[in-house]
Amino acid sequence: MGFVLMADLHKKSTEILLLPADELLICEQIKIEFPDVEFVDERAWKSPTDPPIRNTVLECSLTATIWPTKIYPELSTSVRENGVIDGPQVGQVIQWLRSAVDSAGTLRSGRWAASNSISRDPDMVSLVKDLWKLLYRLTDNKLIRVPRVAGTASVGVPERRCRIGPHALSAAREGQVALAMSSLILVPE
Repeated sequence: MGFVLMADLHKKSTEILLLPADELLICEQIKIEFPDVEFVDERAWKSPTDPPIRNTVLECSLTATIWPTKIYPELSTSVRENGVIDGPQVGQVIQWLRSAVDSAGTLRSGRWAASNSISRDPDMVSLVKDLWKLLYRLTDNKLIRVPRVAGTASVGVPERRCRIGPHALSAAREGQVALAMSSLILVPE
């Protein structure tokens, strides 16, 4: 594989705040619109030639991928010296780092990410664009950053880089979970 010029690179990355019910909603819609797509648990590889396919990301560890089997019938893997098998993180797949609620009741953001060559991988670029449209259709981005220091004069500013699922949004509005993206504390608008 040769070098890919930056102008030829299609990169997407979106922070996500999803509860399991949101993940299920998105997975079900993906399977309806893209039946040749599989969900792979990136922490469960047992053989380099047998991807750990799951019905939804709910059955995966916090590191999953969306695998378009029609575009890539086989996945490239690498085997570490300690025997751990790593599947691809981008390129042949869309990375899905899952959101998780921590012990303090804060829903920490996950992420969808993809990076592909426009000239060498037009089918994957098209799929990535379509999957992001689906994600945007099923989620919202009307969030506000909350100042970390109490009593500061700064007012919460809109934060549009993160998508939130309807169940996570409802839970945040009802005070059932707090929301965080990296070090930022977020609240629904």
